Amino acid sequence: MGNDLSAENEKLKELVSSLRKNNDESERTPTAEAPVIDQTAVNKLEAENQQLKALVTSSEKKIDAFGRKHDETSSNITEKLKENVSSDHEMVSNLAAENKRLKVTFLQM
Repeated sequence: MGNDLSAENEKLKELVSSLRKNNDESERTPTAEAPVIDQTAVNKLEAENQQLKALVTSSEKKIDAFGRKHDETSSNITEKLKENVSSDHEMVSNLAAENKRLKVTFLQM
């Protein structure tokens, strides 16, 4: 009976030693945890991303259209200013000529 207990005790010591060895090895080996992916959140973010991309595209088109409209308006204003300056210059020339004619007429009196 004493031998049976002694043999069983040796087996238990070997088992404990083996478990400790396995435990030590597992502590030294880093375990990679699998990432937890919330597919609902991923889908929601992808949908929001698509909406934002569409919004950016729409905004870019509006900016381009606004730029073209601005260029066109600026060009039209420039042309009108040139026409007005030319018209004003012609009017001043006509007034100067009229003023000169009136002076000559007045001096002849």
